[in-house]
Amino acid sequence: MQCGSLQTGGAMELNVWLITGIWMGLALVASIISIKIGLTFGTISALFGLTNKIIDRTQYTILVTVVIGSAIIPTIIAQRFFHPESPATESTEEAIETISVPENGSLAPAQ
Repeated sequence: MQCGSLQTGGAMELNVWLITGIWMGLALVASIISIKIGLTFGTISALFGLTNKIIDRTQYTILVTVVIGSAIIPTIIAQRFFHPESPATESTEEAIETISVPENGSLAPAQ
């Protein structure tokens, strides 16, 4: 089937899925890289501004403090306030409560 100059189905559909998959892969890689180098990029940008006299020393200090704080403060908040309950922890506690010790006190299997 043809619709104008575009062919539907077949090779055109394959190209769309291929391009979409490549684009999603590149987006994933870009997001991982941006997370890993966020602090480095922020501090290097501030240093570039300082060395080229775009910002002064006070502005540089504020920028570097904000960049470092943007990594540390969310970590502190997450460690302080978010404590999810693990299903494994609950089942382990239940299992410990239901364990019974034999009357003879031995942990060896009964014969």
